[in-house]
Amino acid sequence: MFILQTPPIMTYPRYKIKYILFILTIVLTIVAKEVILRHSLDKQNTDAEIINLAGRQRMLSQRISKHLLFLENDDYDLKDTYTKKGLLELVDKFEEANNFLKAANKRDYNFTQVNSLFNDLSPLIEAIIISSRKAVASTDRSTLLNSIKSVASIEHSFLQQMELIVAEYQKIAEQNLANTKKVGLILSAIAIIVLLAEFIFLILPLFNKVFKQNKLLENANRKLSDFAHIASHNLRAPVSNLNSLLYFHKESNDPEDRYEIMEKLEITANNLNDTMNTLIDALKTKSDTREANEILTFRDVLDKTKETISTKIQESAAEISYDFDKAPQILYNPIYLESIFLNLLTNSIKYKSPDREPKINIKTLNKNGKVQLLFQDNGLGINMERNGDKLFGLNKTFHRHPEAKGVGLFMTRTQIESMGGTITAKSEVDKGVLFTVTF
Repeated sequence: MFILQTPPIMTYPRYKIKYILFILTIVLTIVAKEVILRHSLDKQNTDAEIINLAGRQRMLSQRISKHLLFLENDDYDLKDTYTKKGLLELVDKFEEANNFLKAANKRDYNFTQVNSLFNDLSPLIEAIIISSRKAVASTDRSTLLNSIKSVASIEHSFLQQMELIVAEYQKIAEQNLANTKKVGLILSAIAIIVLLAEFIFLILPLFNKVFKQNKLLENANRKLSDFAHIASHNLRAPVSNLNSLLYFHKESNDPEDRYEIMEKLEITANNLNDTMNTLIDALKTKSDTREANEILTFRDVLDKTKETISTKIQESAAEISYDFDKAPQILYNPIYLESIFLNLLTNSIKYKSPDREPKINIKTLNKNGKVQLLFQDNGLGINMERNGDKLFGLNKTFHRHPEAKGVGLFMTRTQIESMGGTITAKSEVDKGVLFTVTF
């Protein structure tokens, strides 16, 4: 006798179906809410249009009354403005607005109460139009006065009736808006319930997996950012060296010097090409940075760094000494180790003292089973009491220098710590700095 167990893979289709159902429910809810929202907006636009038309009718009737009064009164110098032609245009607009309003009401509303109000209003509108047209066609003062009296006698009733119609339309608009809000709240509640159900039954069980994936993504982003800093910062030195060598080659007239410079140009170009290829290979690494580690010789890394910045070393007359006998090799990421050497060496040259030639001593130790790399110079030094906690900060500079960006030491610490190591510094002002890297 045995118990048949469902393989884990069989649960996947059910999980997939649940997930699809949740998504479809949310999508349908959103689509329904969007459709209702658009319908509501269209309805509100229609309501606003109707109310505006009604308001336009009232405004035009008042303008007609005003126009008639100015036609009858000769004491004002406005005969060129208030003419019979102008009155006729107002009457045409009044009649056109009335036709639009009636058509829109019949098309979009056609409510009994509103239709009843329109039936009561129609005789008043007709009377205003007829009396106004008689005033336009009048040839004597008495006819004009009769038209004015006729319009004036019904204008108050017309405005009251229009006020009732506008109020009715506003009630309809408010009711439409209230209904839309109710439906929107119901759909929102459904969406929230579905989202909560999805969170409880789907997202929570996958939370640990998503958390781990986020950690992997953060690690990948950190590595990409690391390599971006290396490409922008560490490649600056060899490019600058190339420019300087090209300048010296152009200025020199000595064939031997030019030949020697060309050899240095070739070495620097090859180093630059190697660095670029190494960067490209490193970016192709899909797992942890430690998988790109190699057995590296400190002397080789130093020689390559010196070739890369040979012009800076020559211009500064820097004296570089080294002792790698106690720990000649290390298993490490080649990009990071070259970056560490480049940053610390250029840092010592950049912040050399103006009162003496720079001296840089580099050595390695084997302490408590760990390799230590020591960089010591006799440069400007740093006030550690004031700036010690900021030394490895991003964009932190402590001396005026045109090339100071505050990126090199920050990037160096980031690279060392990402490999599980540490970097510390000891310094006194005008006595140089000692950097200790523990791998």
